[in-house]
Amino acid sequence: MGDLILRDRRHLSEEGLVVVLTVLNNQTGDLLSGPEIISRGFISEEEYPELIQEAKNRVLEILTQRPVEDRKNWPEIQKEIRKALQRFFVKSIDRRPVVLPLLIPM
Repeated sequence: MGDLILRDRRHLSEEGLVVVLTVLNNQTGDLLSGPEIISRGFISEEEYPELIQEAKNRVLEILTQRPVEDRKNWPEIQKEIRKALQRFFVKSIDRRPVVLPLLIPM
C-alpha cells in the first residue's frame, strides 16, 4: 500500500467520517430532503445532539443563501459544505473528521 492510502486510513480511524446527505431538485436546486448527517467513528447524535443540529443548520444556511442561478453548481456547493463543517467541528470540539457532502439530484 502507498503512503497516501495509509495516511488516509489512519486519519479516518482517528478522526472519523461525517456524511452529509441532501436531496435537491434537479431543475431548481431547491432542497427536497435533508440534510441528514451520518457520523461514523466521530460522534453520535445521542452524545452531541446540539452539535449535529448546528451542523445541519449550517448546511441549510449554505443551501438557502445561494442565489437561485448558483444552486445547481453541485461541486462548488459540496466544497463549501465540506469547508464550513470542517471549520465548525475544529472550532467546536477540536476534531477533524473527513466530511463527505452528498448532493442527490431528483
